[in-house]
Amino acid sequence: MNIEDRLRDVMIAHEHEAPGLAQFMAERALPGSAPRREHRAWFAGAAAACVLAVAVVLAMVAAPRAHQRQAAAPPTRPVSASTSPALACPGRSQQHLVLNPSDYWVPAQAQGVDARQRLVPNRTPAHVVVCAYLQGPALTGHKELRGDLATVTAALTWTPPSRLHPLACTDVLLITDADNYLVGLSYASGMIWVAAPGNHCAGSSNGQFTVDQSAAVLASSWYKSGAATAPATAPCDAAGRLGQERAMVPAAPTSLTICHSTVGNIGHVSTKTVTAGFEPLSRALNSLPTTPAAGSCDPTTPDRSYGESYHLIFHYAAGPPVEVDLAPQCPPSVTNLWLQSTDSTTIVPLVRQLLTGR
Repeated sequence: MNIEDRLRDVMIAHEHEAPGLAQFMAERALPGSAPRREHRAWFAGAAAACVLAVAVVLAMVAAPRAHQRQAAAPPTRPVSASTSPALACPGRSQQHLVLNPSDYWVPAQAQGVDARQRLVPNRTPAHVVVCAYLQGPALTGHKELRGDLATVTAALTWTPPSRLHPLACTDVLLITDADNYLVGLSYASGMIWVAAPGNHCAGSSNGQFTVDQSAAVLASSWYKSGAATAPATAPCDAAGRLGQERAMVPAAPTSLTICHSTVGNIGHVSTKTVTAGFEPLSRALNSLPTTPAAGSCDPTTPDRSYGESYHLIFHYAAGPPVEVDLAPQCPPSVTNLWLQSTDSTTIVPLVRQLLTGR
């Protein structure tokens, strides 16, 4: 294993420690506030790795921006006549640095499935193939995934569309920024490709539906293991759920986890999960006047900290949870990362009632 492979393994192994999309937005950068300790530690490690990798990565990620292109559909590998064919990986990737939604490259547009409403259809594919292009445009290798392919659907189909406002991105350079992946899903009725650039500032796209959330970490894990595995989860974090771009809390949550951070002790979080009695809270949240989330807030505390804050994690019978952040002393004080509201006066008493039981 050469130094690039070792660095790639290290960066991917610690990808969850980086301030990812949901975590970055949930912790919204504040004027005059210091970054969290775990972020500073992660940046230090990333910087050390980047010293060794910067020359290699710059050559790959600094390529001229190219608008989205559609190449001839790649051939399919023959399989049993009773099943749909598995997709074959293109020999070279035409993915370049992503600066606009049109910059994502897929080898062919979706066929026989609707690619406009979701990243992938909400049904289990017959085959899933992951194509890896590591540190360059040539195909490094591919894996046809084994196991429960419904896991792949669950990981991709609920991802919300890109936000209205451009996202801020951490100013670091990672060895994995020069890696690109394609995820090809085939069905009895058709097929769809998902572009998953490795650049940590990029999202993912099927050519018609683009999301802020990167699928590259998942694609890397699937490529290495050859297995359809679910993404890691944390009790007080949620990556996003389709529908939260239209409502603060999408319909029919089944339970709620409240993560509470007290004043002056932001790093300490207490949690409580309730399975009943939270409906008035979800209704109140959906009644708030909202605007598209801008990703930051303005603290009113003397020390310019968040003050007391809550992460409200709404769970569902199917699909991922939704996170609503409540910071009464940092307006706009309510956000689900896609929508925001400045008025939390009706929300805080309901949350405290659920916490105390009275």
